[in-house]
Amino acid sequence: MAAQPSHAVPLDLVARALAAHHSPPPPAVLHAHLLRLHAAVTAPVRVRSLLNDAISRLSKPRPRAALGLLLLMPRLPVSPDHFSLPFALNAAASLRLLPLGASLHAVAVRLALVPLRLPVANALVDLYAKCEDFPSAHAALAEIPAPDAVSFNSLLCAHARNGSVPYAESLFTAMPTRTQVSWNAMVVVYVSAGDLESARRVFDEMPTRDTASWSVLIVGYCKRGLVQIARELFDKMPSKNLVAWTAMINGYAQTGRPKEALALFRGLEAAGIAPDAATMVGVISAAAQMGSTELAGWVGAYVDRNKIERNIKILTALVDMHAKCGNVEQALGAFREIAQPDAYPYTALISGLATHGHGNLALQVFERMQAQAVWPDPITFVGSTWVEDRPREQAKMSVTE
Repeated sequence: MAAQPSHAVPLDLVARALAAHHSPPPPAVLHAHLLRLHAAVTAPVRVRSLLNDAISRLSKPRPRAALGLLLLMPRLPVSPDHFSLPFALNAAASLRLLPLGASLHAVAVRLALVPLRLPVANALVDLYAKCEDFPSAHAALAEIPAPDAVSFNSLLCAHARNGSVPYAESLFTAMPTRTQVSWNAMVVVYVSAGDLESARRVFDEMPTRDTASWSVLIVGYCKRGLVQIARELFDKMPSKNLVAWTAMINGYAQTGRPKEALALFRGLEAAGIAPDAATMVGVISAAAQMGSTELAGWVGAYVDRNKIERNIKILTALVDMHAKCGNVEQALGAFREIAQPDAYPYTALISGLATHGHGNLALQVFERMQAQAVWPDPITFVGSTWVEDRPREQAKMSVTE
């Protein structure tokens, strides 16, 4: 049995280091290892293969690391190829690094990889589309001799996110073949533009539908307050995902139907689906409308127990719920967690404190709001003015403690 080359073991160690889940070694260390290996390896294709594999593995979870490895290649020296460049372009697109992406485009042209290498050409369209350089994206698409559905979908989805109906319609019509992504993008573009009639027409014409197809249309109806139509779709949805559940719960909460929102939340729990922060904003809003101190306490405890992300929307909703339900200490506690509160949490706290007879404390909050140069809205003024006309109690709690 022939002995393995002396460089096989260190090459394997570098390969494992590059592909590991932890952060890759610093570029300078990698460079030194690879230079030593390159001196012993007669075929540079082995080093290129090693780097290509690492770049492909890192392009999504650690795009900066993937780009760092690509930039090492000329120093070895090996050049990128049709395998590494698409992953590098994807990494640049995810980071919205348009200048670097344009430089990689120049490399692809120099290596004669575009427009004939379709994965490279498609990655270029995707890069420019995600960076919202639409003239360059359209130009890159036009240069592809035989574009496929992937070529069109990147640009179509970008126009869908921006609600650019004419451009999206033109691309959709020109597509040689359409995938589920293409159909869903058209529903998105019409929903974004507020044209629910056209969105429903495309939805009904779809040859097949996935959970995204249903969810996007349900979200569109809920945002327009058409909760009954959304519910009819929701009930017909074969497999309900968290997006659809969240849209319906928030839709009911925003249209003043808290009982339906909470009933749907119980259905979500029964289905074994874990809610996220967006779901809980609707649940908290519904609990606030119910005005039950006990329910508010349960919902607040649920957020803590399930480690729901305490972002600004969650904290503002908690302030509003606890304040409306008379849980003053909990409302103040949630308010203190907000690093830079805007008018919404201030207004919720002031109105709740005023309603439940904590006038002195409500005025303290209003004064702090003015000191922080937060502009009050009309509801804030109503709450503070209402407090002025009532006897003040001794403040027993502080908004800043």
